[in-house]
Amino acid sequence: MTESAILRPPKITERHVNQLVVVYVRQSTLQQLEEHQESTRRQYALAKRARRWGWSDDQILTIDDDLGTSGASIKGRQGLQKLMQEVRCGHVGLILALELSRYARCCLDWYRLLELCAQYDTLIAENDVVYEPCDPNDRMLLGVKATMSETELHIMKQRLEDGKLAKAKRGELVFDVPRGYVWSVDEEIIKDPDAQVRRVIELIFEVFERRRTIGGVCRYLEAHDIKLPHRRDSFGHLAHLGPLEWHKATNSAVSNLLRHPIYAGAYVYGRRQRPSNAGFGSRGEPGRVRVDQGQWLVLLKANHPAYIDWKTYERNVEQLEDNKPAVKGYAQNGQALLGGLVLCGGCGWRMSLHYKDPQTWRYECENYKTKAKDGCRSFSGMSLDELIETLVLQALEPAAIEMSLRVIEEAEKEREKLRELWEQKLERARYRAQRAFEQYDAVDPRNRLVAQTLEDRWQEALEEEERIRRDYARQKAEWQTPLPGEQAEEIRRLAQDLPVLWHAEETLPKERQEIVRAIVDEIHAQVEGETERLRVEVHWAGGDRTAAIVQRPVQSWKQLSYYDELVDRISRLFEAGKSDAQISERLNEQGYRTAEARPFTRAALTSLRYNLGLKRAQSSKPTDLLNLAEDEWTTDQLAERLQMPRASLYNWIRSQKVNAEKRAAQKRKIWVITADQAELQRLEALREQGTSR
Repeated sequence: MTESAILRPPKITERHVNQLVVVYVRQSTLQQLEEHQESTRRQYALAKRARRWGWSDDQILTIDDDLGTSGASIKGRQGLQKLMQEVRCGHVGLILALELSRYARCCLDWYRLLELCAQYDTLIAENDVVYEPCDPNDRMLLGVKATMSETELHIMKQRLEDGKLAKAKRGELVFDVPRGYVWSVDEEIIKDPDAQVRRVIELIFEVFERRRTIGGVCRYLEAHDIKLPHRRDSFGHLAHLGPLEWHKATNSAVSNLLRHPIYAGAYVYGRRQRPSNAGFGSRGEPGRVRVDQGQWLVLLKANHPAYIDWKTYERNVEQLEDNKPAVKGYAQNGQALLGGLVLCGGCGWRMSLHYKDPQTWRYECENYKTKAKDGCRSFSGMSLDELIETLVLQALEPAAIEMSLRVIEEAEKEREKLRELWEQKLERARYRAQRAFEQYDAVDPRNRLVAQTLEDRWQEALEEEERIRRDYARQKAEWQTPLPGEQAEEIRRLAQDLPVLWHAEETLPKERQEIVRAIVDEIHAQVEGETERLRVEVHWAGGDRTAAIVQRPVQSWKQLSYYDELVDRISRLFEAGKSDAQISERLNEQGYRTAEARPFTRAALTSLRYNLGLKRAQSSKPTDLLNLAEDEWTTDQLAERLQMPRASLYNWIRSQKVNAEKRAAQKRKIWVITADQAELQRLEALREQGTSR
């Protein structure tokens, strides 16, 4: 018996030694790989033990593909998958690891490996202890150790999380802070030392206060060539700040900035957490999800310098939630005033806005489309918008002057802030150009390889400075000059007549929508049956409510709730000898409207009267009053006699190919053509000549 046979455990037979031995090496993290090198060395040293047990060097396979990979899941572990593939090939007699937890810390992955080893009679070794998966006792022991290994992983995680939470509750846990903030040398959160970075962050909150949408903020930043700051290769620590870069603003970046409570001076930990079911035995590393403010693990207000106060932060978050399609939404570019504000009086759902064309729109309940509930309707929105417009103008009259003056002040303040930001950009460009010149000036002119590169950098910096200077000059030219005293006084005067400003061409639909949203919380609207009556209740921002009835357009006259009354009124006026124009005027004075919810016109009244069977006696045609001679014809008569279009006959009259004159009949003048038998033959020949062409 050889010396190796004496030293190796009895479970290892010659059949196992004639096959491969796999040394499996794994470290959980890259940090362990760098700082715990002794553990790595011990795992690689297992190959020596395999040699002592009788394996030669060409029979030893070391798999170390999983260095820096957690054992919580098989996902991403190329080494373990390679190990299992080697076992499936049936030429592995033994697999070696420093401890069983190196193989897996998930029971599902562990038992998968265990079944493969039992199927192909492969032994499993933990340091110097060998297990035989086919043996029931060894299998039970391996199962217990696998459960302990999996439990140990969760205990370690929980211990680390508890330590982080305890430190976070004291406000001492250091994490990567967002743009606009850095960690001081004393481990305190402070604003970024760069003035331009701070000014851009402040400007974003100011623009959102006016525009109320993320898209509006991004469009504003793009229009004024303003980009978001980003420090590359930096954990946000003042001691080792990375270089400052400027990136184009995106919706996600602006959204994250507006939603982050750190800008309100709050130290927060636990805004994103793993689901409650992602505990013991979960597969892989489940993603974190955003939770409500009441579920945050740590919230320390007034912890560091803030860009906005806490109330502004809460108002911004509420606005972002309202901007979602399923809720109130935000001001759009269409003509409709009330998109997102109208609620169905039947079911309480928010009604959607649909445009037929730019000037025609409807408010529609989702339950009406699906026929899910009775009482839900779709109705034309123009009448409702007109009612709300009237109520809003009445409510705004006392504050009109103050609003106008505040707009003037805010416009001038915004202009000053943009000037300051452009000056900072220009100053930064000057510094870069000066710095590039100093580097170029300091190099030895004879070293042309370096000097040429530095000269190119200097030239690029000068061109960038000139570009910013030109853009700044163009921007200043586009800005409106400050309002002189005469124009300010004119606005004060117009503010006293708010409807003039409301209907002015310069006032955009979106601006009217913003005004309505500022003072109206929601509007409940419900149609009374199939009639034209739309019952409306306006909920104002201050808590007051206003109820009203508005007439909506309907498809049929008979849908009008006052149809019988209207028919009786028209019949009486008709029998009294009133004309259609007089009847229409009288109905409008009494508040009656058409099925389209419009004032009566003569044409509308005539159409309705004919439908009701109210017809006036036929009067004689003007042509009947003409005393025509035997050889005289009207245009209708002659066109019928010659069997030709009347339009062609009028062309003959204009070109004087016929003998025609105008005669008066019932305050009208009618063409009369003289044509005896010979003239008729000439005209017939002229007609044939024109037809042949």
